[in-house]
Amino acid sequence: FAGDQCYAPLPDSGFGKQYIKNLAFYRDGLQPWQRGLEIGMAHGYFIIGPFVSLGPLRNTPEAATVGL
Repeated sequence: FAGDQCYAPLPDSGFGKQYIKNLAFYRDGLQPWQRGLEIGMAHGYFIIGPFVSLGPLRNTPEAATVGL
């Protein structure tokens, strides 16, 4: 197996390299707690939706608050 002969279009393109470089995990100048905070906030934002719309309290007036 020669690993240098493999080509992956996304990571090897300019767009892919810029996208990966801007992720919090790879960005220069961030403290570890800042990386964790940014990643946690991003994932928390995506997780709110299922709890608000599919959670056990979805039919109550407090559904949006409980989903947070």
